[in-house]
Amino acid sequence: MQSLMPAEAYIDEAWFDRERQLLMRPLWQFVAPRMLLSQHNAFVTRMICGVNVVVQNFNGEIRAFENVCLHRQNPLQQEPQGVRPLVCSYHGWGYQADGGVENIPFHDSAYRFSEQERQCLHLRRYPVECIGNLVFVNVSDKPLAFEDQFSLEALSSLQAASDMFDSEVLIAHIPCHM
Repeated sequence: MQSLMPAEAYIDEAWFDRERQLLMRPLWQFVAPRMLLSQHNAFVTRMICGVNVVVQNFNGEIRAFENVCLHRQNPLQQEPQGVRPLVCSYHGWGYQADGGVENIPFHDSAYRFSEQERQCLHLRRYPVECIGNLVFVNVSDKPLAFEDQFSLEALSSLQAASDMFDSEVLIAHIPCHM
């Protein structure tokens, strides 16, 4: 039986980008077991549909942002997981739980943003859903409703399965060269 898909569907970068934009981005993606984010400033970083994302605990609230400093586009968190404030290691810009800039070193002498300009400085934030001990993120401008992606039966099953987790997490990294 011959495939109805053209060969480009399997090897063309533009085709892949289009599929990622139209099919994958609107979907909720699993990012981590909640235990990895159990303490203040605990974080995980993930590449989701081509977007570098940091998911971080801010005093018990799990938030997700684009993992890119507004100043010089340096990754804010550079490790796959850890515990550290959301501060850029390049020039020290620090961020609050809402993604707003909390600290800009040398602001008064180097940057001099007006209060109005500074209020506009926010990391791009993404929606987060926690089902039991599972954390999901969506990087789309128009995310699919969580309940539209997962049936009530599936959500119940995910909840029940994740309730069986203990506090121990085993993490494996498998290098992939593309």
